[in-house]
Amino acid sequence: MYELQTVVEEDVVGLLDAVDVETAHVVGHDWGAQVGWTAAATPPERVSSLTALTAGVLGNSGFASATQRRAPWHLDYFQFEAAEHELRADDWALFRDWCAGGDDVDRYVDRLSEPGALTAALGWYRANAKPVPPADAPPAPPDVTCPVMGVLAEDDAYLLEPQLRNSTETIDLTEGSWRYETVADASHWLTVDEPRATTRLLVDFLTDRHDGDSPGRASPTW
Repeated sequence: MYELQTVVEEDVVGLLDAVDVETAHVVGHDWGAQVGWTAAATPPERVSSLTALTAGVLGNSGFASATQRRAPWHLDYFQFEAAEHELRADDWALFRDWCAGGDDVDRYVDRLSEPGALTAALGWYRANAKPVPPADAPPAPPDVTCPVMGVLAEDDAYLLEPQLRNSTETIDLTEGSWRYETVADASHWLTVDEPRATTRLLVDFLTDRHDGDSPGRASPTW
């Protein structure tokens, strides 16, 4: 689960440095949310706030239930090389079924049909969800000191409510704040299914954070 730190250091922090931005409001969905949680913990001074869409912080008790472990069946399936062949078969029938609720599936299929694209996409899972125990116990995550909003899609088939709601038991948010919201009539792809409802939550949260920025800090990115 530790390749996320590499993404934070080389991509997130690297991007902020490249555009000369000191701090940013980070918004991420699914794996992007996991990158966001990691960035908010290390290095915390670069993140003004975090909005985690659908995914809670890794290691909380909400991930431990049998029901939650059954929901993201693809985490284990994607470890096998057969996945590349089976996802493409019959005009990507399995992939289309897995993306239930996603209205942009044809666009995803076009992009993933490019040479090497599907294998690269599956690399996220193979690097961060290895089906083997870690060699060493992971260190306790640092506290997240920035404000955090967790947003769950009520009809999410892969990430269930406890894994997001229970995030505060794993990372101490006492120096920041925690806001939890749900989006009705939305599948895992909440930004596609309910873009207006999701955007309203983001605007409300980020506007509040922007107004509260202390003098001398860089303007947040939107």
